[in-house]
Amino acid sequence: MMVDILLHAHLMAGWFQKQRKGESDEDFKKRKIDVRKVASEKKNEPIHFKKLSFNCTLIGVILILIAITMTI
Repeated sequence: MMVDILLHAHLMAGWFQKQRKGESDEDFKKRKIDVRKVASEKKNEPIHFKKLSFNCTLIGVILILIAITMTI
């Protein structure tokens, strides 16, 4: 569940932009991602709980409850 949520969190969005070989500085500046735009639009999105995340959480809670009842 945590992997699924973190994959949609855009944690590395815009970090690994390097100048390509043979690319001019002007082309690189056009292609480069604006840091403020990434921070305001992508990183401030709400957390997504998809079916996979919900099912994994539900299965985890059920297994924890079964383990507690078996030990009692």
